[in-house]
Amino acid sequence: MKRLIGTVFTLLAFVAVPATAQKTAQKKATQWSDITEVVVRAPAAGPAMWKLTRGQSTVWVLGTLIVVPENLKWDQKRLARALNGAHVLITPAVSRSDPAQAGQLQALSKLPANGRLYEVLSEPVYARFEATVQREHLSINDYIRFQPVIAAGNLSRDALSAHGLSAMALYEQMTTVVRKSKVRTRRAGSYDYSALIAYYVSLDAAQAEACVVNGLDGLDYDLRTTQSMAKAWATGDLPAVMRLYREPDFLTCVLSGETTADMYQTYAIDSMTAAIGAALDTPGKSVAIVPFDDLLRKDGVLDRLKAEGVEITAPSQ
Repeated sequence: MKRLIGTVFTLLAFVAVPATAQKTAQKKATQWSDITEVVVRAPAAGPAMWKLTRGQSTVWVLGTLIVVPENLKWDQKRLARALNGAHVLITPAVSRSDPAQAGQLQALSKLPANGRLYEVLSEPVYARFEATVQREHLSINDYIRFQPVIAAGNLSRDALSAHGLSAMALYEQMTTVVRKSKVRTRRAGSYDYSALIAYYVSLDAAQAEACVVNGLDGLDYDLRTTQSMAKAWATGDLPAVMRLYREPDFLTCVLSGETTADMYQTYAIDSMTAAIGAALDTPGKSVAIVPFDDLLRKDGVLDRLKAEGVEITAPSQ
């Protein structure tokens, strides 16, 4: 079940790499699907799952958070029950890259000519970055040689970990459940990770700095809200989750560029929609795991499937 675990690395890799934006990224509220408006009911026994039906086929969809507490407790039997008798488990797209390019990609993640972060960020933004490093009792030397957005992504990862928050915990727990179920997994698609690094390198100073600010904002927000949001997710209290949930701040950078926004649309929305649609063409039951951003945003996976005539039942026990 390494594919399921690999999905997290894929997601983080994508949202940590900004687009070749034509304008500075600006944070704005996520536009959620109208489907979420009908979900106002008592919390379920576990994480919210949508039931999608077409003909003799059913797909149960589990919407997931990205970052959760490492010790998060939730009813894993809810996922196990959904997997019982399922044909396949559909997981988000994963990255593909040539292993021979690993050294090149690592080099691209560093500032050229032995540059330092304080040389490419404005004084106020670098001061905020450094203050965050100090606040989290980390070392600035671990970040100072990296390209700005890579540095901010690494800082976010390390700071969250220091607070017991992880982008791996939930998917590791799910992998254990899936392994026991013996249901085969299918990736919704894939994308070229090296192409995203190339987009990142092309950012100008203003665009990169905007993404750093978004990243620092996102880190502060995650530290304030993740515990409460994860508890609501674990109990199926979707309205509470949606009040707190917002798209990852690095995703704002991705969506600010036309090219990478199209890439995100293709691999995250189109590929998952197509994979679930294919499962709905097969009689019987399947299961899909979809991040909330892809599932519930306006014109996201649920909206697309609804437009194709799929019957969607709101989460319930």
